[in-house]
Amino acid sequence: LWAGAFLASLGTFLLQAGERVRHYAAYPHVTVLDEAENCVLVFPTITLCNYNRIRRSQLTPNDLFWLGRELLGVGREDFPRYLWALGQPPNLAGFFLSKSYDLGAFYQRAGHPIHKMLLHCRFRSWDCGPENVTAVSASAAAMATATATA
Repeated sequence: LWAGAFLASLGTFLLQAGERVRHYAAYPHVTVLDEAENCVLVFPTITLCNYNRIRRSQLTPNDLFWLGRELLGVGREDFPRYLWALGQPPNLAGFFLSKSYDLGAFYQRAGHPIHKMLLHCRFRSWDCGPENVTAVSASAAAMATATATA
């Protein structure tokens, strides 16, 4: 019984495999070309990614207090050394912590502006620049997806 089932299955497999080999050897092909002409092309959507999440030169002691450990991996005991390495005064004696923190304002100030990231832009032999690019979103990794408005 098992031998009969095995032989039936093997026979079916060999028939199907043979049919596929014959089909492949016949080299069937279909080419469909749909061509359209458009005088006006929409400026493409582009994605600019900067692996440096923030510009460290724009950090303040308040940023370090609120985001130091989570964003930069800097503990409070290392704040003075970190500020000194950034060229800022390491003395935190006169520092007063804000009661709240606005992450959006932080990324507006310390994020990477498009006019410094976009070095050259050309589309259909026209020069373009930061004025043609609109930021759509920015994440904690400073990845900006931009859509041009030209």
